[in-house]
Amino acid sequence: MMIGIGDTFNYLECSNCGVLQLIDIPKDLDKYYPDNYFSYSNVDGLVNKTIIYVYLKLYNNIIYKKSLIGKILLKYFDFENKFFSLTQIGKLVKSFIDLNILSKDSNILDIGCGAGQFLQIFEKMGFNNLYGVDIHIMQKKTDINFVETTLEQYETNLKFDLIFLKDSFEHMDNQLECINRLKELLTDNGRIILTIPLKSSLYKTYGSYYYDIDAPRHFYIHTLKSFKTLLNDSGIKIDTVIYDSTFMSYVRSEEYKNNIFGNMEKSYKELNRIFFKITNINESIFNKEEIREFKNKAKISNEQIGDHGIFVLSLR
Repeated sequence: MMIGIGDTFNYLECSNCGVLQLIDIPKDLDKYYPDNYFSYSNVDGLVNKTIIYVYLKLYNNIIYKKSLIGKILLKYFDFENKFFSLTQIGKLVKSFIDLNILSKDSNILDIGCGAGQFLQIFEKMGFNNLYGVDIHIMQKKTDINFVETTLEQYETNLKFDLIFLKDSFEHMDNQLECINRLKELLTDNGRIILTIPLKSSLYKTYGSYYYDIDAPRHFYIHTLKSFKTLLNDSGIKIDTVIYDSTFMSYVRSEEYKNNIFGNMEKSYKELNRIFFKITNINESIFNKEEIREFKNKAKISNEQIGDHGIFVLSLR
């Protein structure tokens, strides 16, 4: 639905844990990952350079308390929780540094790194040992160590103090194998920050129109129960869960229900990741009151079990 192809896919829903699982994964997934897919967007482009600049300033302020611009951005431009997810990850990284789990010489791995924007932020902050894994590496003009492969097939003798999986785990088949591979890659005192969509209140409202099903790119949509079940016998435990649903999941789900897809002019377009926004709200099907209501619903969802989660994982 995101790119308007209109293909149909069947998912199995577990009657015990509630997880959704794609039944038949297409042999050729390339057409569902077009060149303009957001994870592969051009790092040399103006928008991405702006995003990296803003995130760098925010992280320098959150983690090292040394960026006046980052402080101003957080204070005056963090309206409507625009930076909530980013801020939470920054605070987690700071806590790892404070606990001596992480330093600028630590090994950091980003699995599903896309074009490598997130690792570039850490590179600019002075972290020295950065690694990225993705099935499609779009650029290599950096000192970051990129490898084009899958998590299961990633070959290295290194152990990592911090592993990121930011909205990539749901794209992976053989999830128990992936969890076991993460266990092998993590240092004894290391941490994993894993973010995934969750099958919660939005799915109950919208069913197959729920935005984060994202068929067929998402192979699994976990519930909190199913994700805990997956980890039960793995030797990996959940330390922290932070729910970070956004109003855009409500917007997109409602649009899909009304046969409006992300590439259509009537789609509500907002560049959420940076402090300014580009929107054609006057052409969309929503008025300002409805958008405010979606934002309120996302906030309430995050106070219970949200539709998206940030998980901190460690070895038992």
